[in-house]
Amino acid sequence: MGNTPLHRAVFWENKKLAELLLRRGADPNAANEAGTTPLHIVSMGDQCYDLAEMLFEICDQRNLTLLVDARDNSGNTPLHLALKYSPLDKESAIKLLLSRDADPNSANKEGSTPLYIVCDNYYGDQEDDVANEFFEICSAQQWTIVVYARDKLGRTPLQLAVTNLRPRLVDVLLNRGADLAYFVFPTAARFAEGSGPERCNVQLGLVSGLLGCVERLGQAKYELVLDDVLAIMQFFADRGVYDRTADPRVYLHYGFDKEEDIMKKVRIQKDVTLHESTKAFDYASYLKLANWREWRNLPAEPVEVCTWHLCGIMCRGLFGRWAEYPFWELIHYRLPLECCRMIVDGLANQDLMNICLTIKGLSQNGP
Repeated sequence: MGNTPLHRAVFWENKKLAELLLRRGADPNAANEAGTTPLHIVSMGDQCYDLAEMLFEICDQRNLTLLVDARDNSGNTPLHLALKYSPLDKESAIKLLLSRDADPNSANKEGSTPLYIVCDNYYGDQEDDVANEFFEICSAQQWTIVVYARDKLGRTPLQLAVTNLRPRLVDVLLNRGADLAYFVFPTAARFAEGSGPERCNVQLGLVSGLLGCVERLGQAKYELVLDDVLAIMQFFADRGVYDRTADPRVYLHYGFDKEEDIMKKVRIQKDVTLHESTKAFDYASYLKLANWREWRNLPAEPVEVCTWHLCGIMCRGLFGRWAEYPFWELIHYRLPLECCRMIVDGLANQDLMNICLTIKGLSQNGP
């Protein structure tokens, strides 16, 4: 409600009409009942750059100041909205707004700065490039971005990046000065709230994305504690990563003798089988594999078997390391540690989680 003709013209991305209205005296800073100005509306559209450039040019010609940091009723500036909604040519749009002195550190009513929007938003892997571009533009214009501030929920941008399973973004933030002293590892509930990427193979994306984030944090000298590992284990359990519902007869139905045969016959490239590809894969490679479009063209049962197998491979190292000493403690050190490792190596990931949960419960309840 309360929209002016200029609001409507830019909403429908009618550039000629908007230009005519502006040259005939329309107020470029008029706000509707939601506090939304024409620039707010422009910043949410596909033609954000073209329309915003036109608004600025005509305002310059009329010697008017276009309020680049005007806030709507939620406290959002046009820069917040461009980062959140504008899916096309986003880099050009934010570069224009920042060149016109938009404040990259302004916080809305939730305490979210534009950087929070970048970290909590996900249109695809290109969104991580937007984050890097955002820092590059701000640096070129001598803006200092606050990378460790907290929103009203106490979250830092780095925590949002991990919550949303974005290892590349974690790299960007750490390289730009994110301080691990301000970082709190997300809980399983926080991970469940995340807007993680939609990938062709969802389970594979969840596991490789989160473990990729853990790997990046470790490279920056962050040390996991048992609660962190349990949060990972519980999140994976809640998302069914350990579930395996495919009937073993699926192997015979599709002409396979056992699970490994499926891995050896499914090809992700002309000369590379799934089994061969996993021998030298890191988490980043698994993350790319999660976007392999051919997952959608394979029968559901073999896909489940492959996914279960690949996720198991990825979880194994972290879970096994964290279950060794708790298992040793649970058997009261009656076996050598090397024997415990051999036993742990033969356990399922769900069993490893149960071991860690048991030792956590004992530590809370006391001897």
